[in-house]
Amino acid sequence: MIKRLLKELRELIVTAKRKIGSLNVALMLTLTLGVLIATASYFVVEITARVVIENVYMSPENQKERSDGYADRLRQFVIENGVTAKNSADFTKFMEDNEYVYLMVYSDDELVFGSTENSANYADDPDDIHIIEMADGEKLGVVIHDDTDTFYYTVFRIIATVGSVLALFAVMIVYVQRLTARISKLSREVSLVSGGDARHIHVMRGHDEITELSASVEKMRASILMSVESERAAIEANSELIKSMSHDIRTPLTVLLGYIDMMKESAEDNPLMLEYVLASEKTAMRLKRLSDDLFGYFLLFGEGASNVNLEVLDFRMLAEQMLSEFVFLLGEKEYCVNLDISNDI
Repeated sequence: MIKRLLKELRELIVTAKRKIGSLNVALMLTLTLGVLIATASYFVVEITARVVIENVYMSPENQKERSDGYADRLRQFVIENGVTAKNSADFTKFMEDNEYVYLMVYSDDELVFGSTENSANYADDPDDIHIIEMADGEKLGVVIHDDTDTFYYTVFRIIATVGSVLALFAVMIVYVQRLTARISKLSREVSLVSGGDARHIHVMRGHDEITELSASVEKMRASILMSVESERAAIEANSELIKSMSHDIRTPLTVLLGYIDMMKESAEDNPLMLEYVLASEKTAMRLKRLSDDLFGYFLLFGEGASNVNLEVLDFRMLAEQMLSEFVFLLGEKEYCVNLDISNDI
């Protein structure tokens, strides 16, 4: 019972790892990570821009410096265009030439240029009132509002957006590159196996589909290697069998044929015995032809001369065997040959 529960638990763990480590889940996790990094980068740029703009660019000293600069431009504009208190509407052209700058012109505390809505919005504005002398000599109070910070806020928002998109792309590119590298590595290993190098393989770690494919390739490699080894062992066993048969059968068969030949001479006067001897000779010759065919098969399809092992043999027995074969061949041609091999050889 406990073993079965442990087995089911292991199977559940393996299945969970496989599902968690699948490419779909990995892609979703990578995409989520990319979105988080992109969002974080956006807020980092946004907060940094806000701190820099509010504490540096919009500091009272820098605001006053820019306001004084716009006031000098306005005085030059009044001189060049002959703007009077009565045609103060020409300040519109100055605002068009200087984007993000808004003017409110007062004469004796009465608003003569600018909307009352903006006047209420900027009622508590700390900017100083600049006294501008008009072309007709009348002096008007001008409040200059610099809204260029909105431009920089827009620029930094664009930068933050582009940066967040690039961060997302960077995360996805890294994921795709790693995935492509694993696939390329597996492809090279499969090419090595298909090229005959069945001993070279590396199983990838993980629980995704690529790891399963790598494990399948490893199983295929092991199966091919086992088949090759089995085939090599079978060929070696077959070669050993053929060599043993060629040695253990041909030698006694030659001797047997020698005895049969002697029996033929003794049975010339006994027709029945001669018939039996001739039948035995026919059967022995048939065995000899089969042995020759088997040995020829070994020479044609066996391991070849490169794997031939030299052995020490008895020259007398070898000579007797070789000469006996020729004696039988001559006997088939109706020649009478007597073989006498001395023991002194």
